[in-house]
Amino acid sequence: MKIHFAIICSIIFSAVAAQENLSRADIYKVNNVVHSKTDDKPLTGTVASIKKNNHTVFENVYENGYLKKYTVYFNGDGQRIAEEVFYYPNCNIEKKRIKHNLTSTIFWITDYDERGEKVSYQIIKDNRTTYKCDYFNGKKEGIEICEDKNGNLITQKFEKGKHIK
Repeated sequence: MKIHFAIICSIIFSAVAAQENLSRADIYKVNNVVHSKTDDKPLTGTVASIKKNNHTVFENVYENGYLKKYTVYFNGDGQRIAEEVFYYPNCNIEKKRIKHNLTSTIFWITDYDERGEKVSYQIIKDNRTTYKCDYFNGKKEGIEICEDKNGNLITQKFEKGKHIK
């Protein structure tokens, strides 16, 4: 009896947690909400572009028809991430963009506010922040931190995009 109960629970759980894996041809968009052609409901699942050699070019992860995450992969052996974009829930506006180098030792990270405006940009190399600057209304604002050729940290102050000496 316990085994039957466990099997029934696992079937129900997997049905609830199931997400669709589709191609671009299996979806359509209405009012910026992506729907599945199979059931005409807002999509919760993954849309991927896969080459004939089974290499994934990109993946879009949707939740209730809205883009949650977009991932682009480098071409070549293995599945190495080139870029990831995360989105605010239920609005398709970028929240964070992370670009990777081929060996994932350097990351370029851009953060956005709820209006899609850039609020910060940083570069991380070998797990150290080598550059960081905040933005306000599209202009540098606050303290910019960068590293010179010798690895020394340099700070500069900006107000409304203008360098303050």
